[in-house]
Amino acid sequence: MKFLKLNLTKMTKYLKYIFFISLILLMLVGCKSGKLPRPSSEFYVNDFANALSLATKENIVYYSNEVYEDTKKIKDIGGTQIVFATFLLDENLSSGEIDITALYRKWGIGKNDMGIFTVLFFERDDDGLLTLSESYIEVGYRMEQYLTAGKMGRILDETVNNADFEFDYDLAVAKLLFEYLIIVTEDIYPDFYEPFTYDLDEFVIERDNSLGIDYSYGDIPMSFFYYLFSPYSSIFEKILLGLFFTFVVGLGGTGFFIKRSRGGGGSSGGMRVGRR
Repeated sequence: MKFLKLNLTKMTKYLKYIFFISLILLMLVGCKSGKLPRPSSEFYVNDFANALSLATKENIVYYSNEVYEDTKKIKDIGGTQIVFATFLLDENLSSGEIDITALYRKWGIGKNDMGIFTVLFFERDDDGLLTLSESYIEVGYRMEQYLTAGKMGRILDETVNNADFEFDYDLAVAKLLFEYLIIVTEDIYPDFYEPFTYDLDEFVIERDNSLGIDYSYGDIPMSFFYYLFSPYSSIFEKILLGLFFTFVVGLGGTGFFIKRSRGGGGSSGGMRVGRR
């Protein structure tokens, strides 16, 4: 009994060390990501610049999630994910501080490297209105065959960089989403989908009907604690969290990581087209 008591005392001492070391490392990990934000809880729309209407954000989430869920079991090219992110450039943030490829990889966009990532940088003019400063499309390795550099440039020029949308970037983003869906249905999965069609006038009516609705949606990064439990945190971060719960709850921690994944786990080689 005395031997058992000594072992328990020693184990408790070690667990205390594990607890404090894990806590310190978790705090350091929470600060290490710099300017690269965690994705929003909606994942497909990350409107950190508050540049998009509720209707546009809901369309992005609805269609992007449908495409992913519909196609994720298709061999080799399944699991396309269409993700948008907006950022507001000011004295606290420059576009050079956002490494788009690193952000793509951190969020794990697209299963089978079939991701499409649109990043828009906005600034405020002298009247306080948002103006588009830079726009980029980056795709995953396998998506490169469907969205070539030429095609990405054309799509940007016809949507967010089109002078016709200079005073309505929100509508330009909606059109950009719909153009992606045409490529998805006609070029990537023609045997799975009917060709996608859209009417911008109908979308404007939908948007106007939702203008009075005001609530947070896709514009706030998920909290660090929520992020640790999500599929987007790294293996290292999950191990630290597991050690933390080993002490606090007395469990191995593995059961805490089961959560519906949004990111498909894809990567990018930096294939990107942009406009300034």
